[in-house]
Amino acid sequence: MEARLDPGTYYIGDLCYVLGDSSWMELVELTCPDLYSPPVDGLFCLSNGKMVAIFSTAHGDGTFQAFCGPEATKELIVDSGTIGCILVRDIEHESGSKLGHHHTFPTSFIASEAAGIISFGTVTVNTSLELERE
Repeated sequence: MEARLDPGTYYIGDLCYVLGDSSWMELVELTCPDLYSPPVDGLFCLSNGKMVAIFSTAHGDGTFQAFCGPEATKELIVDSGTIGCILVRDIEHESGSKLGHHHTFPTSFIASEAAGIISFGTVTVNTSLELERE
């Protein structure tokens, strides 16, 4: 599954930290329409007009390394079993954004997931590999 997003500065990480309760519950209902089906990944427009891309991790919760360039990495904490992106201007809880990564995309980019590797343009997160916490 892949989606094209517009240029801008995005938060990349677990969206449960940056969305308000009603927005998060709406997103959960969109991605998990029933208890018997696997979660749905992709691009979603919330009722408040905010666009989010969200993908399930390979092994649920954990700490994952986001590769943001040739030598730049960022640790992402995940407690919802998902990693997504949302424009920074659309964040509802700024305090939670420190648990993810802010990245500026000067042009439109593709968000996708394949075999546990989640990509947002040039930012890649291999969710098959969890970092060990010390």
